[in-house]
Order: sequence, then structure tokens, then C-alpha cells
Amino acid sequence: MRLINAIVIVTVSSLTSICVAKTPAQTAQELHLTARELRSENNFQEACAYFKQAYAVYPAADIASDYAYTATLIGDVETAQLLYKAVVAQYPHLINIVYNLAHVLKMGGKLDEAITLYNYIIERNPNHEQARLGLSFAYLDTADFVNGWNAHAWHQKFRGLYAQELRSLLHNNNITGKTILLRPEGGLGDTLLFIRFAQLLKEQGAIINAMVQKPLYNLLSHCSFIDLLIPTDTPEIAIPPYDAQATYMSLPSIMQLNDTQMAPHIPYLQAEPELVEQWKEKLMHDTNFKIGISWQVDAHNDLSRMPVAQRALPLSLFAQLAEIPGVSLYSLQQMGGLDQIPAFIQHHTLHTFEGDFDKSHGAFVDTAALMCCLDLVISVDSAIEHLAGGLGKPIWILLAFDSDWRWFKYRHNDTPWYPTARLFRQPKPFDWNSVMHSMAQEIQQLVAQKKELV
Repeated sequence: MRLINAIVIVTVSSLTSICVAKTPAQTAQELHLTARELRSENNFQEACAYFKQAYAVYPAADIASDYAYTATLIGDVETAQLLYKAVVAQYPHLINIVYNLAHVLKMGGKLDEAITLYNYIIERNPNHEQARLGLSFAYLDTADFVNGWNAHAWHQKFRGLYAQELRSLLHNNNITGKTILLRPEGGLGDTLLFIRFAQLLKEQGAIINAMVQKPLYNLLSHCSFIDLLIPTDTPEIAIPPYDAQATYMSLPSIMQLNDTQMAPHIPYLQAEPELVEQWKEKLMHDTNFKIGISWQVDAHNDLSRMPVAQRALPLSLFAQLAEIPGVSLYSLQQMGGLDQIPAFIQHHTLHTFEGDFDKSHGAFVDTAALMCCLDLVISVDSAIEHLAGGLGKPIWILLAFDSDWRWFKYRHNDTPWYPTARLFRQPKPFDWNSVMHSMAQEIQQLVAQKKELV
């Protein structure tokens, strides 16, 4: 820990030295500056220690706000809430501080208080986009889908994603025979999750033209509810005419779905039968309980999140599972995180796939077929879990303490998106060890059950 060395200022004249004690404000300022420097270096715990000292010496609003923000980054929501409340009590007109308080209240599960503050902000600044989104997600976290989607509609209008033509067709029950163009919004996992809702439009008689990211083209070509698959790099002038368009992610809001309507016709993704048979033959010698694992997400995306919300975990933590007798681990990791494999396999067995895997057949195509031959898939919050869930395969999803909005807080262990999924949440920030311990205990039981069936 760094120390503030000087506690007095000494001025020297040609004849005398005069010691002048620092004021509390000056001492606090030095501590505050050191804390901010530490935070800029991502030393958040140490930064919080300095912010705490500074605030104890001189409880100014700017110190409290900085301290609260840094506490939020590492998931110390109780400290952040107390500090933000102290600032808001003094300066209720500082809307961004009120928003930060609402955010940490939502993070800590105090959803009614968060909703009250989001509405307070919107009354004073109707165009506060983050408050609008926060309000939507807070309602959804309480299973209030009517208010949640209605609040989300403002965001869709603001972003040009409201899809008025499609809303009108649905409202007037006039969608039969109409061509609907659906576009991606977000990453590959988002497309795999939300493309399911094209089925509901298809069932009402719509013609579905689906734009998809190029890596997903081969995998999604097996979806019977899609009439025309269009790569996203297709020029706009080459896209066939359509009557209405929307993004996949906007469909639950547009269709005003609740949690009983979010898993229509699972599975909605399909693996190639011939490849499934090939993988069954390749794996038939392994009679263990076979688990596919994925531990890393896109690094750039993850680093853009607060530390308490980052989804990746070290491969080394899967050692607890690898050491269970009767378990075989199979790597489903395709991009980042592969550099961790050499150290892991020095002490544990991990089956990996190189060469042509997911290349000649297309991204996720071999992975989908392999998943159909495994007993379980365990993944961080990435495209892998959406692929497994969309295939209707058992999937355990590892969630950071501050997880994404779609893993609704009122559903602690399960999710309306995937009936075959289990959620394993960090009980406290950064605590993957407890998550792994819980999973290991359950997997031991599953291994024993499989042995009894043999």
C-alpha cells in the first residue's frame, strides 16, 4: 500500500522554519488523488482503501462519489449505496449521481427502490436513455413484463428500432403472407438466443427473411422456420423487398411476451444428423460422464464491462471437475482462452479439437453435433450456452455477480429462455470457487446415476 509521506508543509526562510499543519481537506485531497491513480491502474481494492481514508478525514461529496463508483466496480454494493445516498441527500439535483444510486440498488436486488429512482430521473430528464433502460431491466427483474417491455419501447424508438410496421401488422392481425426482414442486434450469442421468435411470426403466416452474421449461416440454414437466409454483408440494394423489419432482440418487446412464452418449440436449432453419428462413433469409447466446457468470452467485450460483471473465468478452476472420477472434459473453447490449455493439461485431461473442427462445415456446426453426444455442457455467458440451449441440451450457465439483464433476478437457478438450463451464480463478487464447488457436488451425483444405468 502506498503511503502519503508528508503530513506537514515546511516553508524555509533564510532565518527560520515554520511548520504548518495540513487541513483535513488538504490531507483528504492527497489521499483522494492517490486513490484515483490506483483506480486508473485497475488496483480497485487498494483504491477503495485510500478513498475510505480520504472520506473519513473529510467526507466531501466528490470523494464519496468517487469512492462509491469504485466500490461498485468490485461489487461492494452496500458501501456504494450508503455513499451515493449521502451525496443524493445533499444534492438531489445531481441526476447522474441519482442514476448511479439506482444502478447499485438494482445490482443489489433492491428493485422497488431502484424503480422509484429511475422514475424520479425520467420525470426530470425524459431523454435519459440509461435511466430508461435501467427502468426496463428493473421491471423485468421483478417479472413485470408489461411495464418492462413498455419502458423498453422508449429505448427502441430512441435507437430507431421500434418497428412500427411490424407492430401494426401484429396489432391488426394482418401478418399472413407478409414478408418480415429480421436483422441481428448484438453478437452471435444474441442472434442464437433471439432468432427463436421468428418461429412465432412464421406460425402467424409471415414469410421470414433472416439476416445473420456470416459465421452463423451454415448452422442456421437448418432452421425450418426461416424462408430466406441472408448474410449480413449483403448490400442493402440486393435485399429482397419486405413489408416490415425488426431486430431479433426487439421481438420479445414488440410481441409483449412474458416468461411463459419465451421458449417456443425447443429445440429450435438443429445439428447435422450425419455429423452427430460421426461424433457418436468417435466418442463411443469414452463411457465417462462427458462434459463440454467453455470458460472464455470475447476479451474486448468483457473488458468493456465493470470487473464485477466480467464473465470469463480461468480454465484452472475446472480442475475441481476434472478430478472427479468418471468425468471426461471436452473443450468447446474456440477463440480466446486457448493459451491456458497447455498449463491445464500438464495435470489434468482435457480433450481438445484442432485442425478442421468448425471450419469446413462452418462455425458451430461441429460443436453442435458434438454437444449432442455429451452428457452436459458448462459455459460462461457466451454463444456456447445459447447454442446448447437452442439445441435443447443440458446446459449449466456460469454467471458473474452482476449478470446480464436476460438472466432475470427473480429466476435464481433457472431461466425461461431454456428449459434444459441451470444457472450457477456467483454468491458474492468474483467468487467462482464456490460456484465450482457446488457444481462438483452435483456432478458427483450425476456420475453415480449414470453408473447405475450402465
